[in-house]
Amino acid sequence: MSPTHVSHAVSTPPAARGLLAFMEERGLSGHSFRVCHLTAAVCRRMGVSSRPTEVITTAALLHDVGKLAIPSSILDQPGRLSERDWELVRDHAVIGERTLRLIRGLEATAPLVRHSHERVDGFGYPDGLVGSLIPLGSRIISACDTWDAMTSDRPYRTAMSREAALDALIASAGAQLDVDVVAALVTVLTRESVS
Repeated sequence: MSPTHVSHAVSTPPAARGLLAFMEERGLSGHSFRVCHLTAAVCRRMGVSSRPTEVITTAALLHDVGKLAIPSSILDQPGRLSERDWELVRDHAVIGERTLRLIRGLEATAPLVRHSHERVDGFGYPDGLVGSLIPLGSRIISACDTWDAMTSDRPYRTAMSREAALDALIASAGAQLDVDVVAALVTVLTRESVS
């Protein structure tokens, strides 16, 4: 699916397409398009209405925009990150939020991006929110992001098998990820033609 096709499919404002062009140059867009596609399917499965789905899928497309501020040498590092480098990587959620708050038409996506790395058990970042205090859109993005991360090759590890990733996804429900969101995502992954 091309960047233009995805961005039009979720009614992405022109400003988002500009950010996506920068993300594509840095090799960050493929993951974002896959997360967006899955997020849209989960929103449909959960019965999220049209306007919130549009905001959530746009946020999914831009959830890693803050990584534009992180050096490629850190993002592409094959080994374990130092604590300092890991702090920089964690900052991308806040950087993304601040960036999106400044762009007309993308303001509603900002809090969803900020909280897309929270965990329902409160051990996520940047704010350590717990359970339903995390916006639903962020909980959906987080689950779809986790799935794509597990099933994609990364500089520091190879992709998990689909079966192992499904087991890990289910095991994360109630700790890292929202139970209802995981249930919807598993249904999408196992009953629909979504990878």
